[in-house]
Order: sequence, then C-alpha cells, then structure tokens
Amino acid sequence: MSGNVGIDNLDSEFQITRDKDGAVVIRGNTTVTNASIAFLPRDLNSATTHVLWQVNDADIRVEFDGNDATATTGVILFDKASTIWSRSLAESAKAFRNDATDAIITVYELQKGSPQKEVS
Repeated sequence: MSGNVGIDNLDSEFQITRDKDGAVVIRGNTTVTNASIAFLPRDLNSATTHVLWQVNDADIRVEFDGNDATATTGVILFDKASTIWSRSLAESAKAFRNDATDAIITVYELQKGSPQKEVS
C-alpha cells in the first residue's frame, strides 16, 4: 500500500517507516479469529523500532510472552484501542478474538529518531 497516512498527535520522536521509494510501510490488516495468531501480519521492516496499531470491529485477547491467547487467557484490548508498542513486544504478542465476532488489527511501522533514507 502507498499514499498518505494521517496520524494525529504522533510523538515527535517517532517517524513513519517508509520504503526506499518513500511509500509508507503499512503491515496491513490481520484478522483475529477463534485461533491464536501472531499479532503482526508478517515480518517487520529492518528499520522499524516500534509499531502503532489499532483494533477494529471487536475486542481481542493478547498474550505477550509468546504463549497462545485463548478465549479465557490474555489481556483484553477493546475495539478501537490503539497505542505504540516496541518491536519486541509486538513480535512476541499473540491474539485471539474475545467473543463471536472477528476483529481486525491494523499495524503501521515506526522508527524512533531520525528515519533512514532507504529501508528494505
């Protein structure tokens, strides 16, 4: 995906990760169902230090220690919740829907400090 992304009140220490052509790196959407899955849809760009995420359509449960989240285990993240996580936290997180409705996680990659000119 490419194009402009508007993120209000992003801490000035973070920059949106861009590819070598200047396009915003969006990790895309992950559908959270009744099976424990990795929180991130795929590997992060090598320059990414943090991720900005948002949960949409339903609440989810998340485990941060690499264990599977289930219908009864994990921290509940509510529909429309969003925040910035470190790369390591996001890479270890696993998600599971909290009720009968699937949720969508949208992830944007961020870099702390000055962005690199080219990232792979």
